[in-house]
Amino acid sequence: MQYIVLSADSFPLLCQAPDAVAQHLKKLARRFRNEIEQPKSPFLKKVKDASGKEYMIVRFNETDFIDWLNRKKETKEAKVIPFAQSVDSDIPPEWKDYPKITF
Repeated sequence: MQYIVLSADSFPLLCQAPDAVAQHLKKLARRFRNEIEQPKSPFLKKVKDASGKEYMIVRFNETDFIDWLNRKKETKEAKVIPFAQSVDSDIPPEWKDYPKITF
């Protein structure tokens, strides 16, 4: 198991995942994005802009990626590690060498 850092426009989350996930994190993140952008994806939401024009957006967070990993991989071991933070927190320095993906 290895630590990984995930961020989807919020404070990064420290997660623990099997070695194979950490080693192929970018590839898996691309597969996740491709799947959630499919027409019947529950992550697609219809929204209207100020002019009333409708369009589709993809809405998800880091835990959605962890849940997807656990459904797709044989292991159910990927998990978020609780970490107390404030809005002004920086990424802890000890996280800097972990594999990281920002969606």
